[in-house]
Amino acid sequence: MHNANFYEELKNKMTFHDMLYNEYVDFKLGTPLDEENFNILQGNIVGYVNNKGEMSMNELVKTIPILPTNLSPIIKNLEDRGWIERFRKKDDKRFVYVRMSEEGKRKIGIHRKKVCSHLADTLNAALTDAEQQDLSDIYDRLVIYFKKMVDANKSQKL
Repeated sequence: MHNANFYEELKNKMTFHDMLYNEYVDFKLGTPLDEENFNILQGNIVGYVNNKGEMSMNELVKTIPILPTNLSPIIKNLEDRGWIERFRKKDDKRFVYVRMSEEGKRKIGIHRKKVCSHLADTLNAALTDAEQQDLSDIYDRLVIYFKKMVDANKSQKL
C-alpha cells in the first residue's frame, strides 16, 4: 500500500473540476454527488465557479457551451440548492457574478474527500507501489509541461 502523502499530493494536483468530471464520466463507479441529482452541465458550472473563485454570468456563458437564456434557470436552481450565490459588484452594477456559497464550499470539501478516498482505494487495488510512484512522476511531468504551455499562451496574449 502506498503512503498517504502520495494521495494527498495527487489530490492537490487535481482540480475540483477534473475530479467532478471524472466521477461523472465513469458512470460504473457512480458519484458521491448522486444524491444532489446533478447533471454534467451543473457539475461543470459548479466546478468552473469553484476553480475561478467568482465569475460573471457572461464569462460562464463563454466557458460553457450554453445559451444565456438557459444559464439563468440553472444558476437559480444551484442557488436555491445552496451551492452558489449571485451578486453584483459595488463598483459596477451592470454585471451579475456567481461564486460558491459557504455551503457549496463545504459540500465540495466533502466530495473531494470521497473522491480521494475512492482514488486511493482504486490505486491500491490496481497498482503496485512502483507503478504508483511511476504514475506520480509522470503526472508531475505533465503538470510542469501544461503549466509551461499555459504560461507561454498567457505571454503571447500580452
